Amino acid sequence: MKSISTATLLVSVTLIGVGGACNPIGRGIQERASGAMYFHSPEEAVPVIAELLRQEEFKTLAQHYDLSRSDIPRSDLESGDFFIRKRRPEAAHPAGFWRYKHPFPPGFKYSGMRPSTVGEGIHLVTVTISIDQGAASPSQEGRFLFFMIESERGWQLLPDGVEDGGTT
Repeated sequence: MKSISTATLLVSVTLIGVGGACNPIGRGIQERASGAMYFHSPEEAVPVIAELLRQEEFKTLAQHYDLSRSDIPRSDLESGDFFIRKRRPEAAHPAGFWRYKHPFPPGFKYSGMRPSTVGEGIHLVTVTISIDQGAASPSQEGRFLFFMIESERGWQLLPDGVEDGGTT
């Protein structure tokens, strides 16, 4: 498990203000003194989220969640329990997608977003993946949906339960 130090992340975040960072985790993130972290846009958020999940940087990822509409304790996110399943379900996808509970498994790409009907500033973000199964079979398509909220500070993730989020 490769990890990113807080100092590396903070340096990357600082570089955003002076022209952007080369580090994919630093790109697209804004940090505020409160400890809450924000993305510049959902499109920029997707590769950063995927990398945080790959590197199991759950404390950093947890800072990108707005939990004000939820009774989920931040400690559930910081521990990784909110993001990762420990037991493989009986009917699990062979690519390992089953392991990731929220917001989506690494490997998925930003596909689009639309305003939701569940609250002001809340958008439903779609990520997709196409898996080539060889010449004899059509590609397998996958899609995950999750909520993000836009504020004057930037974009944050919302946990499921806002209403029409989840996976398909």
